[in-house]
Amino acid sequence: FNLVYDGLAAVQAGRNQIAAKEQEIAAGEMQIAEGFEKIKKNITKVYNGYEELKEAEQEIADGWEDYYEGKAEFEQEIADAEKELADAKEELAEAREDIDAMEDPELIILDRNSNVGYNNLNSSSDIVQGVSRVLPAFFLLIASLVCITTMTRMIEEERTQIGTLKALGYSNWSIISKYLVYAGSGAILGCGVGVVVGSTAFPRILWQAYSIMLYITPEIVLTFNLPLAVAVIGVYTVVILSVTWYCCHRTLQEVPAELIRPKAPDAGKALLVERLPFWNKISFLNKVMIRNIFRYKQRLAMMLVGIGGCTALLLTGFGLQDSIVNVVDYQYEEVTVYDLEVYFRENQSTGDRKKFLKELGEQADDVLYYHQSSVDMDFNNRTKEIYMIS
Repeated sequence: FNLVYDGLAAVQAGRNQIAAKEQEIAAGEMQIAEGFEKIKKNITKVYNGYEELKEAEQEIADGWEDYYEGKAEFEQEIADAEKELADAKEELAEAREDIDAMEDPELIILDRNSNVGYNNLNSSSDIVQGVSRVLPAFFLLIASLVCITTMTRMIEEERTQIGTLKALGYSNWSIISKYLVYAGSGAILGCGVGVVVGSTAFPRILWQAYSIMLYITPEIVLTFNLPLAVAVIGVYTVVILSVTWYCCHRTLQEVPAELIRPKAPDAGKALLVERLPFWNKISFLNKVMIRNIFRYKQRLAMMLVGIGGCTALLLTGFGLQDSIVNVVDYQYEEVTVYDLEVYFRENQSTGDRKKFLKELGEQADDVLYYHQSSVDMDFNNRTKEIYMIS
């Protein structure tokens, strides 16, 4: 019994050992499985590291290739820079030799009178100034004639009223003052409008005309010359008032009884032209016209002067327009027909000319050499610089 009991105890102990071994085996298998997982992970890391290694080797190869290319370019640039530096040193040495060989410079100081454009503009302004000295006299003369005609006709039409006023006891000055106020107010108003227009419109027109002629001019600055305006208004008003006073004074020399009656026609007399053979062949209206010409000499003179002055002003205006409008086309189509102008500081020999033409090549279709120099010309106590071309 004891043996049986010991045997069973031994069996149970063996079973316990077997169970313990089985647990150890399961634990070993679990460790083995964990080892396999670690091995797999390490294999993945090794594979990734191998890929990174291959990429790093490729980057190193590309880096070496870029390095060799950059080194070659650097060496080429260094060689080009050294060549440019050598050329620059050679040019610098030549420039220094040229500077050492240069003669002392000759200084020439030119004022604005030496500029061709300024001289042309100055000449044009002198022409306008000369015209401005003549036109006011024409306008003043024509205005005086118009005033004489207007006031004479007005006084003749109101002859009866003047005689009535004088018969009623009005003084000559009271009657004359009426016409003086009428003529003076018109003169002052007309002069005011003329001064405004002459100070604003005409300068802009002239300035624009000279701008068309290729003058580079700044923006015009209008100024108002008060002394000149007062002088013009004063002279014109005095002339108009003097003419009005003369016409009124001449009429008021008659007595009221003669002024109230219609004015008797001027005494007529036989004309020399009436004794000519062809006089009887002229029509009646033409005879009346010829008699009026010789009878009213004052009206004839005023008519001739007025029409002549107006015609002269029209011709002057259209003449200035034609001169200004066509001068640009004439200058650059008839006078200045070259495309390029070259100035030489020294006289050119035959060899220099041939060398210059060779350098121009096909650009020089027709070349003309000429010599130009400036000289001063004295005329009427004025000195003008002109250019002599040969």
